[in-house]
Amino acid sequence: MKFTTAMAALLATRLVSAHTLLTTVHIEGESQGDGTCIRMPRDSATSTSPVKGLTSKDMACGTDGEIPAAFVCPVSAGSTLTFEYREWPDGRQGGAIDKSHRGPCSIYVKRVDDMFSDPAAGDGWTKIWHEGYDADEGRWCTEKLMDNKGLLSFELPSGLPAGDYIVRSELLALHQAASKDDPQYYVGCVQLHIRDGPSDSSVLSRHAVSIPGHVDGSEPGNRFDIYKRPMDKNYEIPGPEPYSPVGKPAGKPGPASGFPGAIPSGCLSKNANWCGKALPAYSGELPCWAAVEACFAQGSKCYDSTSPTGVKGCDNWNKYMCHGIQAECRAKNVKGPPEVDIPVHKVPRKGPIPPAVNRGAGSRSGSSSFESDDTPAEKPAVTSTAAASIPTVPSTDDDGVPASPVFVVVTSTSSSGPRATASSTPETGSDSGSDDYDSGPKSDTGSRPDSGLTVSPDGSCGGDSGYTCLGSRFGNCCSRFGRCGRRSRACGCHCQSAFGLCDEKSKD
Repeated sequence: MKFTTAMAALLATRLVSAHTLLTTVHIEGESQGDGTCIRMPRDSATSTSPVKGLTSKDMACGTDGEIPAAFVCPVSAGSTLTFEYREWPDGRQGGAIDKSHRGPCSIYVKRVDDMFSDPAAGDGWTKIWHEGYDADEGRWCTEKLMDNKGLLSFELPSGLPAGDYIVRSELLALHQAASKDDPQYYVGCVQLHIRDGPSDSSVLSRHAVSIPGHVDGSEPGNRFDIYKRPMDKNYEIPGPEPYSPVGKPAGKPGPASGFPGAIPSGCLSKNANWCGKALPAYSGELPCWAAVEACFAQGSKCYDSTSPTGVKGCDNWNKYMCHGIQAECRAKNVKGPPEVDIPVHKVPRKGPIPPAVNRGAGSRSGSSSFESDDTPAEKPAVTSTAAASIPTVPSTDDDGVPASPVFVVVTSTSSSGPRATASSTPETGSDSGSDDYDSGPKSDTGSRPDSGLTVSPDGSCGGDSGYTCLGSRFGNCCSRFGRCGRRSRACGCHCQSAFGLCDEKSKD
């Protein structure tokens, strides 16, 4: 039986629940926590749905995207970010986006004067990267995203001036674009504070567009038939062309804390954009019960600020802190607060951090992945491959079996304040069966060993990347798959000796 476009469209219609949401941002490989610094939909039931209407204000940052998140994450210009996408925002099941949802990906940035009053929608958006259909590999950007377990890494351009930014992710699914005139946009926004950067604050305005308004649905890229055979490989990505400014910081970096929206220090428990604070010391039965009430009041605020990524942090606060104080009050131990261990719920990544799609954009030397000029944003040219293509990593980490999840335990004491310890025992009900890829300690990614090669900043190595593993935080051996490691799978057969150590020479 012939597989027709109409049949494909019917199949796609039955997959309406298989959508996606940007849930987590990793900065230089380190997770900031599920939902943290991300503008999120308030309704979990529809949080993974596409934007309704290309002229809607929701095109900027999704449903409820005009509501700012409480936290803003600090970064430096040139930092590598990794966005994590999930079909199930709380991680209860795997999957990034359904395989029928094929199409391009784009990243935009917007510099804002006041993060907590800017509605996101409107002027000021600049596209810094995109990728559509890779004719050489025969795959769409979203298909590469699936291969990378929902992880997309990119470098912030080095020429971004210091200040507050909304960084916007845009995935376009084309499975119903031709049959139903329904291009499906999935967008999400992360709030960042760039601590350093050039002084020219007008560099982005010359290339900015308005969202909504950057597309209207009439573009060929919004009506493209992915089921037509043979498929037209000259796909036009909707929206402006990318612009990636290059520059050097005008002065010393600003502080990593103390700016509006900075994540508070001393959080005893954290859930998305909520922080549980230490309770004041007390003595006596009435003050003890007052502390119980104050504790549950903090927990209520946690639930009120809940995001689609779940409420495990709120549950743990109430269970371990509030009920712990309550038990002490009932036992007439009325001096506190008591020492309480609060496990941190963690949904491990499903794969290793992939290399940046626009490697070089964060360089201050001017070797950007995109041409940097003063040409205003324009309609896209016809391209079959992107200027910077998403690299993929092996589905199984060549460095061996991933480590078991580590759950950080925070201990509160009335005398010495909060302290943190590590526990190898997962919390009850956590997703302990998922793979956990520990990013490990940071390293100086700009250093060069005796070979003259740059130390790998992201775990990639070999001829394709030009990075060496020698001295990297991922291990000294460069595997045949082009990934750094320290175990036999990386250091043994087919190890790339020109880009690291091999066999018995590996001493890490």
